Order: sequence, then structure tokens, then C-alpha cells
Amino acid sequence: MPADDIDKTEPPRLAEMLSLDPAVSRAWRGDELSAILRHQLDAPLEFDLGDLSEDYAKLAPPDQTAGSLHWRVTFGQLLDHARPPLPLLERAKRFAKACRNHPDGPLPVEVATVLYFACIVVARLRCDGAPRISALDDAALFEGMSWALSQDWLDERTRALFAGAVEHLQRNQ
Repeated sequence: MPADDIDKTEPPRLAEMLSLDPAVSRAWRGDELSAILRHQLDAPLEFDLGDLSEDYAKLAPPDQTAGSLHWRVTFGQLLDHARPPLPLLERAKRFAKACRNHPDGPLPVEVATVLYFACIVVARLRCDGAPRISALDDAALFEGMSWALSQDWLDERTRALFAGAVEHLQRNQ
């Protein structure tokens, strides 16, 4: 946030933003959730998931060394990959689930929920023959995707992922 923007913020809103009291309810605005999701999709996986050197070799472009400082896999690249490694999707899903279960965690519950369902959907659509990474049945998965698609702050790339998944799963039921 530019310095001059903070000067324009109303004092009660600033107090809410700076509160360390988890009892203070935090209602995120759509533009904030959108920015947080965009930031998370652009964040390197290793920042939240730890050492990924083994799995990087499966994702690194041919001209890059796995684990190279010049190339880091982001959450967005994992979700966009044509054949992402299932272990990375599982780790990303567990991270998102942990964030969902801890409202005072590093991500708002709404963003964590989108990331959680996105990992499950990508595993279902792009990891043919692999075991499911979630015990959710199709009804629960559809409910989660429908909720995500109803969020006006959802970015177009993730919206397209969920819309395509709904269409794919409906065709194959």
C-alpha cells in the first residue's frame, strides 16, 4: 500500500487492520481477497511448502536447473501445469486446508478455500489414473466449485479452471 493511501484510510479500519486480537472479526473486501489470491498464485511454492527440490525436477523447463534461483514454481504455475506432480498438489492442498482451518492463519479463509478446491480439481483433471487427493465426493466438490464461481473477486484464470472442471465432471458423470 503506498504511503499516501494509508493516510486516507479511516481510523477504525486502520485499527482493525493492525489489531493483533484474533477475537476482532476481519471481513475482507472483494478487492482485498482478489489481491491476496493474485499474490498467493504468484508466490513461490517453497515459501509456504518448504523444500521442493525433488519435485522441481518434474516441473522445471528444459532450459532451467531444478531449484535454480532463476526459476521458482509458483502456486499459479502448479495449477496451470498440464501434468503437475501429484505430491506437489497434495502439499499445496494440505497447506490450503490448514489455512482454512485456522482463520488467523496466513491466508483469509476464502482464499484458502479457493486454493484448496483448485488443487483438488487440477489433480482430478490432469493427473489421470492417480489416486484422488481428497475424500470429497463429487457433490461436495461441485458445491465448493459453485461457491468459488459465485465469488465476484475470483480471477479469470481460476474462474476458467472451475468452470471447465464443472463442465468436465458433468460430462463424465
